[in-house]
Amino acid sequence: MNFIFGFTILLLFQFVGTTLSQLLHLPLPGSLAGFVLLAIALATGLLPMHFIEPTANALLSKMSLFFIPAGVGLILYADLLFQNSVAIILTVLISTLIVLCLTGKIVDQVLPNPDKKVTPSD
Repeated sequence: MNFIFGFTILLLFQFVGTTLSQLLHLPLPGSLAGFVLLAIALATGLLPMHFIEPTANALLSKMSLFFIPAGVGLILYADLLFQNSVAIILTVLISTLIVLCLTGKIVDQVLPNPDKKVTPSD
């Protein structure tokens, strides 16, 4: 498949996700809803990977370009970031610790413990 076909499929999923998000008043961005729909379509086999793989690889190879607007925004609001730097750093540290702890707890619950000995029940 060519680049335009794959890009059209990606845009179609984004459009459907945005439309569903607006119509159903979902509390998540439409592009994220479209991404979830795309992941479901790929996982279930409704959409073969080879339809979008060349386009996705091409976009991923140019991904650094997509961060330029965010970098410019950081430069434009540097004074505001410096004014709130303590709050930003604390928020990042605390949220990172919370995510690490929750991830560890979830992994402990989901994955079997290899050190635990299995004894036959009497």
